Amino acid sequence: MATSRTIPDPPPYDRSRPLTLPSLIYQHKLPNCPGKSQVGILVNFPPNAATPPHRHPEASVSAYVLKGTVVNKMNNEPTRVIEAGGTFFEAPGCHHKWIRKWLRRVAWQR
Repeated sequence: MATSRTIPDPPPYDRSRPLTLPSLIYQHKLPNCPGKSQVGILVNFPPNAATPPHRHPEASVSAYVLKGTVVNKMNNEPTRVIEAGGTFFEAPGCHHKWIRKWLRRVAWQR
């Protein structure tokens, strides 16, 4: 099982970096939770890609890194390096940013 480690906080988000490339894999309505659904998204990180800081106000995110390495900063927690096979969870309202640290392509599923 992959592990993660902490590193110093990365520099602020740089708008000149390329964005991630999300693809919808599936979406299923939850019959016991009206108005809610479960969504599977594959997110590819081109070289040097990053996402701006953001929140998912009403959604939980469970992520699994398929390949490569991501750097993830959530709320005031330490910045974590998560390698292939690693996972992380974001509770609703979590404030986070992620940055591609290495130039290998990265894919994760949430």
